[in-house]
Parts: sequence; structure tokens; C-alpha cells
Amino acid sequence: MYTRDLYNQKFGRLTAISLVDGTGKRKWLCQCECGKSVIVLQGNLTRSHTLSCGCLKQEIVRSGAHTVHGQSHTRLYSIWKGMRKRCYNQNASNYPRYGGRGITICSEWLESFEHFHAWAMQNGYADDLSIDRMDVNGNYSPENCRFATAKRQSNNRRSNRVIVCNGISKTVAEWSVTTGVSAMSITARIDRLGWDTEKALYTKSK
Repeated sequence: MYTRDLYNQKFGRLTAISLVDGTGKRKWLCQCECGKSVIVLQGNLTRSHTLSCGCLKQEIVRSGAHTVHGQSHTRLYSIWKGMRKRCYNQNASNYPRYGGRGITICSEWLESFEHFHAWAMQNGYADDLSIDRMDVNGNYSPENCRFATAKRQSNNRRSNRVIVCNGISKTVAEWSVTTGVSAMSITARIDRLGWDTEKALYTKSK
């Protein structure tokens, strides 16, 4: 039977050390960041269901923040699960762009949906918005996150080119809105025609 190799892969606070011999469902011996070892079902690791030996959850319980939220079928809960998956599940298709680049989730959100939910409700969450990191190289934390429209997130992608003119930094898309010159024209003027930045941004097309 095919067994996915999880050796040395990291899932939250856990690192898979070795496959545990035995019948039935596959299990892995994992080392937690707190120093404890724990045996975890392979499925619970790959689905991001278990991300520590239990130490983080105990910290949350001691803080009094752990309650039964009853929101496992809500859109916000799906956002939270997706955030954990792309940061800690090395088998997720988008892991290389998140966890693979070192993007992590702050401890208060990592295993506590209640903490994440409380922050979201106090910071403008709506069903037509998605979570967005203001610094795209930073982590998921209250200091670096907001809820934004798809357009705003598009302007914040790493692939968007940032142009500085007169001390002001904006993406090509944002400069296009500001000056009325198409993004394609701005890029072509700078890259192909060799125009200086201010001329490329503000010269109206004939």
C-alpha cells in the first residue's frame, strides 16, 4: 500500500519523525516545538486537524478564550481553515507560496478559531471580503492583516510591480487609476521605450 512520506515535514508545531509500525490507519511519531513527542494519525496531519501535541490548546484554555463556537460551517471558519492549510500543510497546492516561504500564523489564531473570529468581527469582516496581509512577506497576525476586496488584494500581490515616483510608491495598477494611463502603456514606456518614470506615468496617450 502506498504511504505518503511525511518524514521531517512540519505541521503547525509538529515535525513528523517516523512512521509508527502497526495495523490500521497510518500514524506518525511527531516532535512538538515544546519538546514533547506525540503519535498522530497521518490524516490528521495532512488535513491540518492536529498542529501541536496539545500544548497550544492548553494555553488557550488557561487563558479562558476556548469556547464551543458552533460555526464550523460558516464562511469565516473556512477562511481560518484555509489559512492554516496553506501555511502548514506541505501537501497543499498553494503551500509553496505561503508556508514554503516561511509565512506562519500567530499563536493566538493558530489553534483558536474563537480568537480569530473575535478579531474578524472587530475589524470589518463581511461575506464579500477576504483576509489580506498588508505586508505580503509578513505573517498572519492582527498587526498585518485586514479584510479586503478582491481588487485590493490583487493590487497587493507580490507579482504586482511597484513604481516609485516623487517619493510615492504605488503598483502599476494603482498608478493607472491615478493618472488615467493604461497599465500596459506605463509598463511599455518604461521597459521598451526607456522613458523616465514621471513621463511614463503622466503623459496622456494620443
